[in-house]
Amino acid sequence: MDSKQKYLEESNRVLVLKKALSQLGLMPHAEAKQVVEQFERITNVLKKNTPLGTFIYDSNNKPKYLEIDIYREKIGEYVVNDIIVIDSDTYLDHLLEKNILNTSDELAREVR
Repeated sequence: MDSKQKYLEESNRVLVLKKALSQLGLMPHAEAKQVVEQFERITNVLKKNTPLGTFIYDSNNKPKYLEIDIYREKIGEYVVNDIIVIDSDTYLDHLLEKNILNTSDELAREVR
């Protein structure tokens, strides 16, 4: 059981690289928290470096659209390269292409 738990801990991570971390640092705390919570719940099965669309809510409860440049290192492990604010048309393009950040209701990953 200990080895299974260790595997789960080691294989369910999201690594946020410096550029994306800088973008998170520029966001208001409540917005950055929403982004990190999405990373903790990501369920996408990615085969390559894929920009994914998502949205959060700003302090006025209006949607703020984002593009997350992310890839899967190996099963269960993701790497976030960048976070970019996009307009609603670009978000809709992601939606039509089915390149949306999918999340579960439960925490699934550790963000580092």
